[in-house]
Amino acid sequence: MADFDIGGCFLNFVLHETVRALCGVDLTHYFWEGKILWECWAQAAMGLKSSSYQAVQAVLVAKEHIFADRKDHDNAYKWDRVQKKLTGSWSYGPLLPWVSKIHIDGGLIACDLFT
Repeated sequence: MADFDIGGCFLNFVLHETVRALCGVDLTHYFWEGKILWECWAQAAMGLKSSSYQAVQAVLVAKEHIFADRKDHDNAYKWDRVQKKLTGSWSYGPLLPWVSKIHIDGGLIACDLFT
């Protein structure tokens, strides 16, 4: 089991180039050369309204790539079928989850990732 803190991982994602030009600081007054100097953020930052959307979107794209092909034998998240153990059914077992993905090899419950 793991806990992914989406709120604390904004700096892991690069800002889109159209937004990057709007996120910066004018440092011209702090330097003596008389040059115009702007520093821009390249990563999503706390306080930007798009940061949370961008972070969640990037995590979902990463999740899609991680799961990839569910029937690929090298995929850790491979599964063959969905098993339902619902209350009132003949196959109901209180020790098993109601709905689970079953692993291709051995009929065990497959790995999964929830965000």
